[in-house]
Amino acid sequence: VISGVGVAALTIPVAMGYAQVAGLPPIYGLYASFLPVLAYIIFASSPQLIFGIDATASAITGSIILGTAGLAAGSKEAIALAPILAFFCAIFLVLFSILKLGRFAKYISAPVLSGFISGLSVSIIMGQIPKIMGLKESGDSFFSSLGIIFGQFFQSNWISFAMGVVTVIIVITCKKVIPKIPMSLVVLVLGTMAAYFFKLDQYNVDIVGKIPVGFPSLALPDFGASSWALAIGGGLVCA
Repeated sequence: VISGVGVAALTIPVAMGYAQVAGLPPIYGLYASFLPVLAYIIFASSPQLIFGIDATASAITGSIILGTAGLAAGSKEAIALAPILAFFCAIFLVLFSILKLGRFAKYISAPVLSGFISGLSVSIIMGQIPKIMGLKESGDSFFSSLGIIFGQFFQSNWISFAMGVVTVIIVITCKKVIPKIPMSLVVLVLGTMAAYFFKLDQYNVDIVGKIPVGFPSLALPDFGASSWALAIGGGLVCA
């Protein structure tokens, strides 16, 4: 029980952050961190497998939604596309399992895998820096984000920028000094309190806003043929 509470507490800020990386509202990170895990508990058979939200899948989903599809982050179209991507990703994964394609994973070299992970990390960081700076644009690629950072540097919201830098420093430092304390959750609580008591939204600091209660209603996505083709191709890439 204690372990479950600790993991859940750490999952909340991470899930909300990964949702924004994927181009979705923060609340969808909470949906994705709860329902799939519950399904895994019911249907899966391995007690050792680590299951949960993932930076790689979030970044790839974000690149498809924001880059390839050209949709606005958090838009209704982006919200409609994300579950279809997940559906086709699952279909392809089942197909890969039936064909036993997992045996080819052993041929992926360590340098290639390390390069992929490093490149993905840099891409995520570059995409989040404009948000830390309080800029309205974030870019959908490394170079577009780089252009926004340098081109709009003096338009930054310095309160937002200072809070972001201090948060990163605290999390990285405390992870090494006091690793048993969940600093990601601590800074989330402190940041929320600061935004509430100091009315930071009045200083143009972006806040998450009201989180909807409950779950969204079920509905079939209204897509055209081109959108379905994009979802199928994107699902294959995610898989």
